Amino acid sequence: MKILKEAKYEYLRDRARRNRNYALISSLPIFIFILFIMYALFFNQDFFFVLGFWWLVVLYILVPSHFLRKYSNYKKGIRGEKEVTEALQKLPDSYYLLDDVVLYHKVGNIDHILLGPNGIFVIETKNYKGEISCYEDTWRRYMWQCRGKWNYVKVSYPISSISKQAKRNAVIVRRFLEENDHSGLFKNIWVNALVVFANPHIELALHKLTLPVLRLFELSDFIERVKTDKSLSDRDLKTLGEIILKNAVKE
Repeated sequence: MKILKEAKYEYLRDRARRNRNYALISSLPIFIFILFIMYALFFNQDFFFVLGFWWLVVLYILVPSHFLRKYSNYKKGIRGEKEVTEALQKLPDSYYLLDDVVLYHKVGNIDHILLGPNGIFVIETKNYKGEISCYEDTWRRYMWQCRGKWNYVKVSYPISSISKQAKRNAVIVRRFLEENDHSGLFKNIWVNALVVFANPHIELALHKLTLPVLRLFELSDFIERVKTDKSLSDRDLKTLGEIILKNAVKE
């Protein structure tokens, strides 16, 4: 496999930096309440101690921890995308990869665009761990929650549809190619949408999928097995790569 565009992860790094800075800024009131609590302890003001303590807990739970979780998620996202790129190295040199591509302003990045003789693939990477279920385009995560001493209950909560995100990115790539291909050779070209989970510590319960959902070790073999009615020549693939590189948003 040949890499036409290596990832700089500017999109993910920018959002990681933002959330780290938000966490630092939002931590300032916490230091104020720490001083407030120290004052209450020094002057034996129990009421103000309790008030300051609970405000401290609330502020930490609601603000900095939220941004720190998002910061951690973006950093994990970068690691996951790197692992997917490494897994795709198993493909032959007839495939071309573009990582971390932004096709339109204010749309967001596309993790991976893979150009091959058997089609175009848009790969949505997730680095989640734990238990996740999918029914058609509805996704949920599961976690254990304490409901009392020795009483743990598995609860679930909905998450943004990963499959819809992948299919939306495939539509964006298709529209982008049609808009920027002035030769008309790639009009109505089909773009395959895939979801891949990079973390090995993931449990998936999948039902009635609307697109392929893969683990990392399945990715390259699955792509090579995809059949197509019309193969793309190496010249076609290079032309598609040039269209994307020329017209995509520059970092």
